[in-house]
Amino acid sequence: MKIAFYTDSYHPNVDGVVRSVDNFKAGLEKAGHTVFVYAPGTRGDEAANRDPRVRYSTAVRFPLYPQYKVALFPYLSTTAHCRENGVQLVHSHAIASMGFPAVACAKALHLPLVGTFHTLIPRGLQLVLPAGRAADAGEKIAWKAIEYFYKPFDAVTAPSATMAKMLREHGVPAQNVPNPVDLQKFKPRDSRQWAMKFAGAGKRDKLVLAAGRASFEKNTEVIIKAAAIAAKSTPLTLIITGNGPALETWKKHAAGMRNVKFMGFVSEKELEKLYAGADAFATASTFETQGLAVLEAMASGTPVAAANAMALPEEVIPGKTGELFTPFDAEDAAEKILKILEGKARYAKNCRKKAEAYSLDACCRKLETVYRKVA
Repeated sequence: MKIAFYTDSYHPNVDGVVRSVDNFKAGLEKAGHTVFVYAPGTRGDEAANRDPRVRYSTAVRFPLYPQYKVALFPYLSTTAHCRENGVQLVHSHAIASMGFPAVACAKALHLPLVGTFHTLIPRGLQLVLPAGRAADAGEKIAWKAIEYFYKPFDAVTAPSATMAKMLREHGVPAQNVPNPVDLQKFKPRDSRQWAMKFAGAGKRDKLVLAAGRASFEKNTEVIIKAAAIAAKSTPLTLIITGNGPALETWKKHAAGMRNVKFMGFVSEKELEKLYAGADAFATASTFETQGLAVLEAMASGTPVAAANAMALPEEVIPGKTGELFTPFDAEDAAEKILKILEGKARYAKNCRKKAEAYSLDACCRKLETVYRKVA
């Protein structure tokens, strides 16, 4: 089958949507399908691209998040390319500037239309609108817009059971198809000494990793406070990777803390070694529709301390794959991080086993089932 992926976020961005698109593309192509990717980008993005099945539409940067781009009139060019290449199904991983062209393409070419809801935009509005009635009204309007957007779709998927249920409650008949994890890239390995040296950690320190996009909804300031509390009981280094709009704010929270290391952007290979070399992975996000970074840490054999919110309890099983803490409670987060640091090995096998349920093959088979039903 020839499939068109439309996405609002793609390389050189580094986020969960990009990782999902890449992983599904790799898994589906391994199974014999052909996948084209349509994304917003700059001339530089297009020049750097080496995949003939990836096409960038001219875009401008989104002011609130400059690393993201809004495509300018991608309708005709992407539809023409789909027609020329005999695309048989359109799959939108977008609900913004590339989402509507996906709908238009499917309609113009009379193709099945599948959508995946990746980002909890209605909750995200609470970060940019004044608290109270304005935020509540914005969330309601956003859900109505999402319901309207997905009406033409033949099938809608969500990366977790939690998110699928939430969509159904808001009028979108969604089903759970998880985003896959590349178990060949993310796996247990002996990289602790490398990670210690990379972060400049003390010889006796335990390593706690917080990786991902530096955006306000990740609430990493909670993990920074928790690290300060936990460090009173055991020597530790908190490693924070990634860039984004919240980075400077987080650095202010960590002012004067020598055990907090901001590494900025790290390469894929470095991230793989950091996941495996850390004693614990920590996230305070209350925004996760799945939590791909959590699964990548688990695939690497590293247990997770996570906020008990959204989809994270589906993956973080207390006493087995990690520990859950009360959202925004730094004291509780510190307690759960310390519990994990008492012994990574106790959790490691359970972590890897949990991640194996999200393999490329397993998740792509579920997606293929959806495709067969609508094709």
